Amino acid sequence: MLILVPGFDYTFVYKIDKYRFRGTVAVFMHLLRQASRKVSHDGVGALFSEIHERVFREKVLRYYVDASLDYDEDVVSVESIISNGSFSYLDSIVTERNHIPRKTRVGDDDNITNVSHGQVVPQQCAQFVDATVFQPTGLIRTQDGRFISDSVGPPHLSSRRVSVALSMFGYECGFNQLRSVFAGESPDPITHVDEAIVLMPLWPNYFHWTIECLLKLHWVERYIDSTGNEPTILVPPDLSSWMAESLSLLGYDDNGLWALESPAVHANRILIPSQIEPVPKHSGWLRNKMIENIDELKGDERIYISRKNATKRQVINEEELISALKTRGFRPYVLEELSVKEQVSLFAEAEVVVGPHGAGFANLIYASDPLVVELFGQKRLNTYHRLATSLEHQYEPIYCDAEGSDLRVDITKVINKLDEYIIS
Repeated sequence: MLILVPGFDYTFVYKIDKYRFRGTVAVFMHLLRQASRKVSHDGVGALFSEIHERVFREKVLRYYVDASLDYDEDVVSVESIISNGSFSYLDSIVTERNHIPRKTRVGDDDNITNVSHGQVVPQQCAQFVDATVFQPTGLIRTQDGRFISDSVGPPHLSSRRVSVALSMFGYECGFNQLRSVFAGESPDPITHVDEAIVLMPLWPNYFHWTIECLLKLHWVERYIDSTGNEPTILVPPDLSSWMAESLSLLGYDDNGLWALESPAVHANRILIPSQIEPVPKHSGWLRNKMIENIDELKGDERIYISRKNATKRQVINEEELISALKTRGFRPYVLEELSVKEQVSLFAEAEVVVGPHGAGFANLIYASDPLVVELFGQKRLNTYHRLATSLEHQYEPIYCDAEGSDLRVDITKVINKLDEYIIS
C-alpha cells in the first residue's frame, strides 16, 4: 500500500531519480563504448577474459589477500633491509635532484603542477641471498618470509601493489598455490637459479616496462663492471615482441634471459634495486644506450600522439585538433603502429610533444629537451609531470571536457598555449 505524506514536495524525489537515472545511463553507455572498442581491437574472447579477471582477481582474490596480509609484519623495503646490514653487495648512486613531485591523482579543481614535492628514494641496489620470485609480476619474498615492496613498486604504494601482485599470482597459478604462500610454503613446482635480477612489470604496459624495468639494467651494467658476474635476467613468461625488441636494442638477447614459466623461482642470490626514480643518471644512461644502437635518427620536431586505437582517453574531436596542429607544423603518430626503435628515434628528435595522457609519454625519457603538452580528461595523474620534471623538460597540462573516459579538447586553448612557446 502506498502512503503519501501531505505537504511533501514529491517533485524533489522525481528530480533526484531523474538525475540518478541519467547518471546510470551515462555510465552504462561509457562501459558499452569501451567494450565495443575492446571487441573491435582484440576480439570477443579478450573482452570476456578481461571481465572474468577483473571480477575474480580484483574482487575475490584481492579480498582474500588483504584479509591474510599483515603489511606491518609481512612487507619490507629494500632500504630497511640495507639498514639492517642484510646484504652481500651494495651499490649506490648520488642523485642530482633531491625532490620531485609526489605521485598522485589530482581533483577537478587542482593543478597537476601544484603537487607537493617529495624526497627522492635513495638510489641503491643490493644483493640478498635465498629469495623467492613469484610470477607473473616478479614479487620477491625474502628467506624470512617477507615480501619486498620495491620489487613491485615504491614503498609508499606497497599496500596496494603487493596486494595486486599476490592476487595476480593467485589468478595465474591457482588459489591453492596462493594459499600455500600464506601458509609459509613454497609454490610447486619451483625452479632454481644461482644469481638473478627481475625485469617483470606489475602491469605489462609500455610505461611500467620502460620506467620500472629497463632502468634496472643500468644497475646490471654497474654490477657486471664491479664483480664480473652476469646475473640471469628474469622476464615475463609471455614476453611481448616490443619488450624483446627493447632488450635487444640494449644488447640483451635470449642467452641471458629466463622466462619465468613456473609459479616461482628460488634464487641463491638476487639483485634488487630500491624503487627506481627516473633521475638523470638512470634516464641518461638508458637514452644514450638506446640511441647508440640506432643507425640514424628519423623523426619530426613537433609531434602529436594519438590514442585513436585505445579503449579509453580518445580525443573525440581529434580530426579538428590535428588539422589545427598541422598549421603549427605538427605531425600525428599512433605509437602502437611503430616499433620501439622508431619510437625512440621519434622522441629523440622531438622539440614539442602533444597528446592525451597515456603510456606513450614514457618515451619522454628518450627526448633531450622538449616542451610537453599533456591533455587531460577525467583521469588526472601526475605521472608524466613527475617524469618531465625529473628530466628537466618543459611541461604544460591542459584540462579538457571529459565525456566518460574520453575527452573533448578546447582547440583554441591548445593552440594559444603552443603559441606562447613556439613560433608558427
